[in-house]
Amino acid sequence: MLHTAIVMEMQIKKICTVLMMRVLYNFIRENTQRMSWALKETPDFAEKRTAVNDCSLLEGVPAD
Repeated sequence: MLHTAIVMEMQIKKICTVLMMRVLYNFIRENTQRMSWALKETPDFAEKRTAVNDCSLLEGVPAD
């Protein structure tokens, strides 16, 4: 009786772990898809990134 209860508990834990991993995987996949869509929808994202990389935002700052 005790042995079957331990086996059942282990199986329940395994099932819960698998379910949680699948939920987490789906959540991450859905959010990364949303982020990639959001980045694709903003056409000036690449321009902003190159502007930051070139430090052209600091044009008005005097170079001491």
